[in-house]
Amino acid sequence: MNDNISVLIVAPHMLKMVWGTVAPLLQMSEEVADKNTCSDVTKYIPKIESGEWKLISMIDGDKTIAVAIVMIDVAHNGVRSLIITSVGGSGVKLWGPKFMALCREIGRHEKCARLMTMVSRTGWIKLGKPYGWEEVHTTYTCDLGEQQ
Repeated sequence: MNDNISVLIVAPHMLKMVWGTVAPLLQMSEEVADKNTCSDVTKYIPKIESGEWKLISMIDGDKTIAVAIVMIDVAHNGVRSLIITSVGGSGVKLWGPKFMALCREIGRHEKCARLMTMVSRTGWIKLGKPYGWEEVHTTYTCDLGEQQ
């Protein structure tokens, strides 16, 4: 594990101070999730500022190299899950273990039964396997060639 790497939750009231740094990294996450759409990441601001979503920053020395957004979901049966909704940036081999540990800590604190992510690249399976992650669903898509 790299000692120069810090993985931190950004306090909601600090979001405006770091937005210029984290927004391009969140944009990277959006582009990976949907190559056909350029999404406006400012849509995340209200939920992060309200505390409903948590912004996690991965910092190498004095440089932010990656960010993630996590949220709590409560299923119809009451089971709570910590969902990793977005991850953007680089250096996952450097910060991955600390990020996984922080997500577990947040999940336990929030009384979640599991950690989940809905959209990810296949490399995440390799990263997550040592931490107990497994693939449980596969999603198929078909491009209709139309914009709505």
